[in-house]
Amino acid sequence: MIMRLGFEELLPSEVKTEINVPQFTESQRKIAALLVQGQTNSQIAEQLFLSEITVKKQLTAMFQKLDVKNRTQLAQKILRKE
Repeated sequence: MIMRLGFEELLPSEVKTEINVPQFTESQRKIAALLVQGQTNSQIAEQLFLSEITVKKQLTAMFQKLDVKNRTQLAQKILRKE
């Protein structure tokens, strides 16, 4: 399966599982790792035992920290930092 993130295609073996963005909290790093794997908010919430609203709020905070407007831009910026 190939994941599309707007500007590049990644094979599952190339997907980052550890996110190293200093501005992110530990919880945000976990969410980011699942985000770059192509998980939906609902899937992320289920895997991390969070509410979907909590995931959305964390993503909004992450958008602000990295000055992006959506999850695709966020994933692209995270992957560029790695």
